[in-house]
Amino acid sequence: MSSGGFTAERERTLSVLPPSLPLTITTRTMPPALVGEPYAETVGAVGGTLPLRFTATNLPQGFTLSTTGRLTGVAAFDFATFARVQVEDAVGEREEIDVGIVAIDPNQGIEIGIADLPNALVDSRTISRSPVRGADDASFVALRSAPRGLTFDAASGRLFGVPELAGAFPVILEARSPGGSFDRNPFVLVVLEAGDLQISTEELPTARLDQPYRTTGGDDVRILVRGNEEGRELTWMVGAGQLPPGLVLEGDTIRGTPTELGTSAFTVFVIDTTGDSATRFFGLSVDDGAPGGSSSGCRCAPLAPQGAAPGWALLAGMMFAIWLLAPAQRRRRS
Repeated sequence: MSSGGFTAERERTLSVLPPSLPLTITTRTMPPALVGEPYAETVGAVGGTLPLRFTATNLPQGFTLSTTGRLTGVAAFDFATFARVQVEDAVGEREEIDVGIVAIDPNQGIEIGIADLPNALVDSRTISRSPVRGADDASFVALRSAPRGLTFDAASGRLFGVPELAGAFPVILEARSPGGSFDRNPFVLVVLEAGDLQISTEELPTARLDQPYRTTGGDDVRILVRGNEEGRELTWMVGAGQLPPGLVLEGDTIRGTPTELGTSAFTVFVIDTTGDSATRFFGLSVDDGAPGGSSSGCRCAPLAPQGAAPGWALLAGMMFAIWLLAPAQRRRRS
């Protein structure tokens, strides 16, 4: 510093602090595209040092991923695949995972739609639920092999056995009806070790239009976790998709008053101070409280093509539940 010919100097120490969160891609499976309709969704990521730069390989035909993580394109046909997505931050830290991408045809007569695919635990017996709707006598093919220790049953579409290794295992499942209709979906089976952080809440209560969002007992709607017995500080966020208008996620609690009927799909991401994280898909419906829970259907209804069969808007919304197939991404850093 100088003033009127006088100068003064003083030493200062500049500390460069690491990011508060490790660089993590929070999206395991993208919302589904509709054949012939424009598509635009964003791959989520948290942590690292901004700005973040995305790249991808093995993208489906007609799709591109921008450096900001925006996936765009138009599907010419139905497909189910995984793209390899990488994100790099300003100091060179990288994260790379397989991300599921699917395009669906509104005229298909069979639908893979797992209500829930629970996490598996190493050395614990696992049996998944049958994943198909629309054909009781469907046959199944796993286009990627099951994790070590698990067996895929082609007759029922179930995975069963005792997984030997922890990790996130991408699988593409095909279901085919005797009449020739078929559907394919990518999903990720997450195998955890005992004590890993995981979101234990599986379903959220239905919301009522223009009424504060509460449980049936009048309590706050909280999202619960396991694996945090030490009480580490948790950071919560919506990793992809969006809550119904009028609702927000504050910490582990969903609050607000919904202002629109319909069904919204979103993932919730949580991470602790050690870098252990978990992600789970949720579908949250808003109805008007009438008998039968009337709902205007999925908020993605504008994506429905002209001339689609009645109820396709709702089907498209339920297909959004492919996010359920990646219910609990987790990773731990030492």
